This record gives sequence, C-alpha cells and structure tokens, in this order.
Amino acid sequence: MSWHLKLLIGLLVAIGLGIFLVRWLGLGFPILPDRDTQLWQIEINAEAEGAGDPARIQLFVPPADGRFAPVEEQFAGSGLRMALQDSESGNRAAIWSTSEAPDRIGLRYRGLYILRLDVIASEAALAPPDMLSEPIDPPADQDRILAARGLLRDIVPSAAGPATMSRLLLERLGDDRSDRSPYGLLRAESSDADVIETAAFVLSLDGVDARAVRGFLLAENNRSAVAISWLEVWDGDVWLSFDPQGDMIDPRDRLVWYRGAESPLRVLGAEESALSVTLIAQQISGTQALQARSGVQREGFLSAFSLLRLPVETQAIVRLLLIIPIGGLLLVVLRQVVGLSTIGTFMPVLIALAFEMTGAVYGVLFFSMLIGFGLLVRFYLAQFHLLFVPRLAAMLIVVIFLMIGVLLFADRIGIGLGAAVSLFPIVVLTMTIERVAVVWEQMGARDALLQAGGSLLVAVIIHLMLEWGTLTHLVFTFPELMLVIAAGVLALGRYSGYRLTELWRFRDLIAKERKAQS
Repeated sequence: MSWHLKLLIGLLVAIGLGIFLVRWLGLGFPILPDRDTQLWQIEINAEAEGAGDPARIQLFVPPADGRFAPVEEQFAGSGLRMALQDSESGNRAAIWSTSEAPDRIGLRYRGLYILRLDVIASEAALAPPDMLSEPIDPPADQDRILAARGLLRDIVPSAAGPATMSRLLLERLGDDRSDRSPYGLLRAESSDADVIETAAFVLSLDGVDARAVRGFLLAENNRSAVAISWLEVWDGDVWLSFDPQGDMIDPRDRLVWYRGAESPLRVLGAEESALSVTLIAQQISGTQALQARSGVQREGFLSAFSLLRLPVETQAIVRLLLIIPIGGLLLVVLRQVVGLSTIGTFMPVLIALAFEMTGAVYGVLFFSMLIGFGLLVRFYLAQFHLLFVPRLAAMLIVVIFLMIGVLLFADRIGIGLGAAVSLFPIVVLTMTIERVAVVWEQMGARDALLQAGGSLLVAVIIHLMLEWGTLTHLVFTFPELMLVIAAGVLALGRYSGYRLTELWRFRDLIAKERKAQS
C-alpha cells in the first residue's frame, strides 16, 4: 500500500470520526435511537370578568432563549387580538386586547419545551447581565433602604464573592421572617417569593447583578403546578442559582416562567378571577428530540447541515441512499475477505434493498421465481442463435411480463410487492439472467447456481445488517461516517491475502509457507 493511499485513508478516518465526536459529545446528537428524552408541556389558563370597558390582559409565558426552548406554542383568547412582547430582561409576555367590553374572558397558553443542549454544555451561553438586567426601582420607604445597607455591612466582610454573599444574605433573610426582625423592614411579606425579591434588591445596592426568578419544579405529571421562586446571581462567568434557604441549586430541573417582581397576570379593563398552571412530561425518542432541537438550538455549521432539517419525504430518500454504502462495504468484505461468489458486483445490494420492502423470505422467493423463469426463456431463445442486443431486448420484454405475473400472483395471495419491484431494476435483472445463462453454458450448472446462491446469501446477510436499527440510525444522524466506510473500502481494495473460503482449499500450501517461515 502506497504512502499516498495510507494518507488518504488516515485523513478520511480522522475527518469522519472527528466530526462524529463533535456532533455526539459537543452538540448532543443521540448515538442510540431508543434513548428517550423528556418534553415538557406547560398549559397556563387565565380567566377574567369583564368590567364594562375595553380589556387588555398581559400574561407572562416562559422565555424562548433560556435553558429550555419552545418546540411548539399555542395561544387561545376568545377571539381577542394577541401579540407577543419581549422585554430587555428576557421575559416574554402574551398580550390580549379588545376594543369591546366582554362579559367574561378565557385565555390559554400551551407550549412544548425541550432542554437546550448547547446551553447545558456551556452555562455561559445564557446572556450576561448587561443584556438582560433591568434597573430595580428602589422602594420609596427610606427605612427599607437603610435596613438593606445595614444588612450589607453585616455580611460583606464575611463574603468572598457574589456566591458567598448571596448565600449569607438568604440565610439572614430566612432565619427570622417576623416583622419585628431587623430585616423584616425589607420585606412586604414573609413568603419565599418576597425573600427572593428582597435579596435581589439588596444585592443590587452593592453592585451585584441579581434577579428574582419565578418558575416551576419539573416533576412528571405535575398537575396544578405551583410556582416557586429562586435567585440568580451573576458571578462574572455564569448565572448561579439559589433557593430561598441559601442553598445552591441545579436549574436544569426547573422551568423559568419569568424574572422580576411583577405579577404574572396583569389585567386592565377587567377583573382577574383565576390563574392555573399545569405541567406534564412527555417521552420522545432520541431522534425525535434531535428533530425538535434542530429548529430551536443555536445555529452552528454542523447543526445547520443536519439531515434532520430536511422534509420528511426527503429524509426517507436520504435514509435509503445512506444504506447503500453500508451494503457496499459488506459486499466488499464478503467477496474479498470471505470469498463468496456473486452475480455481478452490486446486484446483491439491490436485492437486499428490495428485501427491505418484502422481507427476506418473500424476497428470496420473488428473486428465485424471476431468475428461474427467466433462465427457462433464455435457454429457449438460445436455440435461435440470436445476436446479443436483440436477445437482450427480447429478454427485457420477458422480464417485464414476469414481473407483472409475479405481482398478480402476490396480490392474489395478499402480499404487496409493488415497492419492491421498483427496487429490482428491470435492465439489471435482464443482465443478471443473461449472466447466469452464460456462466451455465461456459462453466456448468454448478458454478451458475453457486453464484446465484451466493448472491442470495450475501443479500440476506446485508438485509439482516440493515435491519439493525442502531446502524441505520448512526449513518443517518452522523452521515460523516460515510468517510470512515469509504476508508474501509479503500483499505480492503489492497487486500491480496487468502480468502476464508480458500483456507481449506490451499491448506497444504499454507502449511508449507508457515513451515518455511519458521
């Protein structure tokens, strides 16, 4: 093997495996087709009673650029006009409005959310404070400001950074929630939400970027979900999350609803009557999750050129095309290394693809019937000593009639073979019958039957390999593996050793060579 060929094989393997590892480990493409992923469906229902005036209702919905991204969203509002509004803080609000005076208003938001792997791989992918934070209006009560500054004087000397300061602050605010506490002046109420909002305000007075977050704990079938609060603090690189008790938490098991101290539902021209939230987990396959993420994940060169972005009909065609190189590699191994004889070069691959539609049993019967009847007609025409091209044209007509006959027979017994016939090219079948007939005449029936049987055996082996769902999933999700397959074919192209079927035939010669070498 020349150095040039070795270099080419090495480059193909390196490029193919390199892109594969980036897609798998870096972008989160699933390596197994049966790995389940959770999709979260959130439904927010709001009701309001009309007050005889035109109504305007604002409802916060989960952000689109956080750790979870919406795959599908639906908005319903009793015929009201709806518009989505994004704020600088990253919040999203659905705003319904009407110029009429409705008696009763019913609103519903439903969204499907999936975890964004590009954010989880790098938490810094979440926007930093200079892009998200909004100035927090200081309370009008100067006593609260003085209490906040006093609290900062107590904890700042003991804090080594934003994380430590946040933990100490939340512990102090949570230790005693009575209004007689020195820190009770800071809070309007003693709830977790008020503790978090107070902590965000106190940290902002010291120049620390912090924000209160309202969201939901992700739990399967969490019907009638209750909103919880936590604190996000920017430490210079990433957002750190703390619960109201001051413990650092993993935000990946929480879905953000909105950030800030506002109410999730604001109603003008009507009276708020009810607000409910339902959160349900759905299981989808790894491939479905990848298809969902392909539309919401941040663009990159490798993810932008994913085959999962193609239309479903086109994906089916590409899937079939990517199977062919696998069959070609298996054919090379079975012919060059094992030593099986076949009719033609790639006829077994075409037969294996037809087996995808018919199944191996009916496929073998279908192929055997066509070749058997075709050979009978071919031997009949041989007595007329026709020239090559007219003989092939006559056989072409015969093959068409044979296919029609087999289809009628299959339909009669309830087997659908229409798609399979399209994978048996008529011209290739005609040439195959001619090839078997020539081998029969020149080398005898034994060699002809061995080649025909070898083709069927190779086709069945390739078919069984292609039935392995993990293999077809890999080449479709990671088409760069075609480069590795090409490298394998090139490497086998220089193989000149014994084939497995020749080991018994040349066993005496092999023994002499080993004895001479020793």
